[in-house]
This record gives sequence, C-alpha cells and structure tokens, in this order.
Amino acid sequence: MVKRMTALILTGVLLAVGNGCSRNQAIFQPLWVGPSVGDTIGTYDRVELLVAYHKSDLHHQRLSGMVKERDEAKAGGDQARVDELERQGQSMQDRSHRQLVGKEPLDNIAMDLGEALPRVAAKAGVWKIVDREAMATGTPHVDVTPLLIEHLPPRKNP
Repeated sequence: MVKRMTALILTGVLLAVGNGCSRNQAIFQPLWVGPSVGDTIGTYDRVELLVAYHKSDLHHQRLSGMVKERDEAKAGGDQARVDELERQGQSMQDRSHRQLVGKEPLDNIAMDLGEALPRVAAKAGVWKIVDREAMATGTPHVDVTPLLIEHLPPRKNP
C-alpha cells in the first residue's frame, strides 16, 4: 500500500509537471521567516522539494505507520477506523496534488523540517525562505533547495 501511494503521488507530480501545470495561483506562504538580517531571501523549487519529501524516509515511515494501523484495525474488525485511515491517506494524496499545482502551502513539510529551517537559513545567509515563484524580479535571493533536501534523506530501500 505504501509503495502504491508513493507511486500514485509521484505519478501525479510527473503528470502535472509534464502537462505544464500552472503554479501562479499558489498560496505563497513563506516556508520560514526569521529576523530580518540583510535583504537576501532563500528560494526553493516547489516540485523538487515535494518529490524529495515524498521519497523521504520520514514520509515513508508516516505512511507505513498508517498502513500498519489500518491493517491492525482491519484484522480487529474496526471498519470505522479502517475507513478513517483510508480517508486520511486519500486526503494526504489530494493535498499533495494541490501543493504541487500551487493551490496549498507546504506547511506540513515546513513543520516536518522544523528546526532544520533556521539552520538552512543561517547556512545560506537568508532571513526568509519562499517558493521561487513568489520572488519579485530583482530581489536578491539564493536557491536553498539542495540545503532543504539534505534534511529529507530518501528511504534506503524503496
């Protein structure tokens, strides 16, 4: 089930990108904002970050836990819990699709990155981290996508 959910999410990502989805209606909420020290802003690539997140061990563990809980509920005859967990899984997938096309912020990823965000900002010398699509032309910025992805190690045995 985990492999199927991950495959479906990644397929949706690739199809949306391949079809030239528009991200111009995104909710451009900053991923992180700290004290203003200078005027350089950190940017990230939404698609790269989403793909890395969905391939990450962190995301896999979350899905595996849900699948295990669902299977236990099914074995115990708790159909209400099975239905709830399946709704949660579908909701996660739907959210990922909305995030991909820029209709929902990446706040769940920001929450999972947690304390890594200020460390990434400090390393890059930026005071804010935003989707690169939200950048105004001429604003000093640096791409922090690779630094963010370092904190989302991929699952070792996909």
